[in-house]
Amino acid sequence: MLCSSESILNSPFCACGHMSQWVLKLIKRHPTPDEVVEAGVETVAEIPYVTEERAREVIDNARSSVAGQTDPDTGLALSMVAEDLLRLEKRIDRP
Repeated sequence: MLCSSESILNSPFCACGHMSQWVLKLIKRHPTPDEVVEAGVETVAEIPYVTEERAREVIDNARSSVAGQTDPDTGLALSMVAEDLLRLEKRIDRP
């Protein structure tokens, strides 16, 4: 969604070098900037912990993104990686 993994990890959407769950869910559902913009504020705000204000900020960032990889294949790959990360984090967090 942003320009690079480095910019994501340095963004306010990540803490301690780890991507927030809501960021992974966003990437899983809307893996490219175009898809984030197309989804709109209401749809993005349906993701847990995403307020309307945060959704607007994310969409504004997606509009100004210079990410070059917006093709459907890249979007699918990003979505699948985000899904894998979410699943692995659940396994790690199990008692």
